[in-house]
Order: sequence, then structure tokens, then C-alpha cells
Amino acid sequence: MGRLEHIDFVNVPTPADDESPWLYLLRAHVQEWKQHYKLEREAIEKLEASHQRLLDQLGPLSDEAEEALLTRQDQEIDEIIGLYQLRREFIRERQQQELAKL
Repeated sequence: MGRLEHIDFVNVPTPADDESPWLYLLRAHVQEWKQHYKLEREAIEKLEASHQRLLDQLGPLSDEAEEALLTRQDQEIDEIIGLYQLRREFIRERQQQELAKL
């Protein structure tokens, strides 16, 4: 399984002069969540495509062999979801700390 991309900063425009720090931070947080879920979706799609290529290369399989490959794919997707869930917990905690400082 590939490693998760590490993103510390999200590209958010600098705050307008009349924009409150709270609103600016909220916009940055929304952008971060959008990026996070996009990366999670891409990681799952990449894994599914990889498994499909493997199935195509192997050709016809017995029902048991195909079931084993599909089970492995499900396990790997669950691992990806678990890793992204852990990352969500870290993001949520950090964002709450950032908002508390305002």
C-alpha cells in the first residue's frame, strides 16, 4: 500500500483587509477538508484500478481465486479508510486548537 500524501498547508488566498481572522481560518479549514477527501477518494480509485488491471492480466480465475483477490482489495480499501480516518482526527484536533486561539 502506498503512503498517504502529507499536506501541512492548504493554498488559501490571503485574507482580505475587511475579512475577520475567524472567517479566514474557517475558509482555510474548508479547503483543507476538501483536499483531504479528494485525496482519500483518489487513493481508493487508484487501488481499485490497480486491482482491476491485475484481474485483467491474470485472465479467467477460479471463483475462489477471484474471491480472494476481491477480499484483499476490500481489506486494502479498509486500510486506506482507516488511515484517512486517523488523519481526520488529527486535522479536527488541530483545527479546533487553531479556532480556540482566536
